[in-house]
Amino acid sequence: MPVAAPEPLLAALRRIESRRYHHSHPTGSYRVQLQTSEGPLELVLRRDSAVPNEYWVYYRGFEATEANDIGTVFTDALDGR
Repeated sequence: MPVAAPEPLLAALRRIESRRYHHSHPTGSYRVQLQTSEGPLELVLRRDSAVPNEYWVYYRGFEATEANDIGTVFTDALDGR
């Protein structure tokens, strides 16, 4: 289902950071499909178990890593979903 206000989520994705490893794990999963000038880009965001506004970001197109993780973002845009 589309996000009602996508701007905060897009802003968070523009600030993607290297993953901060701590003693937690990903929980709920959200599929995000972005329409770009290069075509659709699909990401998976998984909420961190310890930090509720931290999401682990995965890109299935990467074959270089087993987990396909590309970093983390911090946002409240998916609260209540």
